[in-house]
Amino acid sequence: MSWFEKYEGHIIDGRHIYVCIKMSDRIKINGQHIYVSSKEPDYVKMYNKWIIQICSIRKVAKFFHTLYFIVEEDPTETTPIAYVLLGDLYDGKPRIHIDPSRAQTFKEFDSCILHELTHFWQNQLTRWAAKLVDSAERMNKIMEKLISKELQNTNLPNLRRLLFLFVLHLHTEGLATFIHNYAARNIQFSESSFLKYYQDARKAALNLDRQLFREANKTNEPDALDLAACFSGPQYTIGMHMVYTLLYLAPEITSGKIALGKIAKMNHFTFIKKYEACMLKRGLKPVVSLTSGAGDFDYKRSLQQWWKAVKG
Repeated sequence: MSWFEKYEGHIIDGRHIYVCIKMSDRIKINGQHIYVSSKEPDYVKMYNKWIIQICSIRKVAKFFHTLYFIVEEDPTETTPIAYVLLGDLYDGKPRIHIDPSRAQTFKEFDSCILHELTHFWQNQLTRWAAKLVDSAERMNKIMEKLISKELQNTNLPNLRRLLFLFVLHLHTEGLATFIHNYAARNIQFSESSFLKYYQDARKAALNLDRQLFREANKTNEPDALDLAACFSGPQYTIGMHMVYTLLYLAPEITSGKIALGKIAKMNHFTFIKKYEACMLKRGLKPVVSLTSGAGDFDYKRSLQQWWKAVKG
């Protein structure tokens, strides 16, 4: 199998945009392997056009002097249309990976790129990826002491990490999901929309709460990804509801023109506490809470359940 590789550089309003196309001589589209010319497949022009368009019109793209886009088919067929690597976030390198077999329309492509650009933008403001890596390293050392050898092969160590990541991702994924939906004009600020997002988030949180500790003590099964999947949907649904709620109910955030910037700069614990306060002030049960026990999903309550499972 031969390889096609092409690099292109563009300058947009003084900003540098680099696109690297790395493909074999066949790509998979809708389940079918299509053989392409090693000179320049049509999708190269299409992706270049879409990337230039996004970098020209989308505000979040304009925060970066240099952006890199790597277009390369994922042979495992498990990646989304676009994704970023934690290592690139940690190093502050705004590099977005794109699987060309997945995007079918510009709207779909635009939403995914905006989502990933938001992660880099928020990381540029707060360095959350570096904090995540440092916290994870400390947590691993602590769990080596807390968890017996017998339980190391269960899902309990992974569940503790995922609980921590869930709290972080409510903030980062919630903000990115809100921004790409808002840009696509899928967001309307109204009482009916607020209540719909609230009910969707409550359903996701209650389902998550029921599932977690049913999975925790499984052993000798390759189910770490199954456990991670319990969190993957809820973190987007609940997180976007939380961002929407702050913009809809918190006047101290929405005053001025940088409301999303204020939310992006928050510590993730502050983000949850402000959300919880907004919901309680409104007279509604929060979907998520940190330590009060007020939420459908409470972080402290989950940690207590986890510790109970560890102690047997």
